[in-house]
Amino acid sequence: MFHSKDGWFFSRLPNGIVTIEKRMEAKETSPLVSYATFTPEEWSSIVASVSVNGENDRRYFRALDFHMGTDTAK
Repeated sequence: MFHSKDGWFFSRLPNGIVTIEKRMEAKETSPLVSYATFTPEEWSSIVASVSVNGENDRRYFRALDFHMGTDTAK
């Protein structure tokens, strides 16, 4: 898992699902405070939405392709 800061951990599973965990401390063994999972499509929408130009079809599909290692961008 990737530790961002303040106990926030991110991971990408082989199927493209992204998990986010909030731990009490910056250690993976620290007690879990919160947990969320996102499908590849949800994660790509999040990434595209928070980009400087916002989400549209092209940016969404580029984010999805980048995340999944595919080439379906329109």
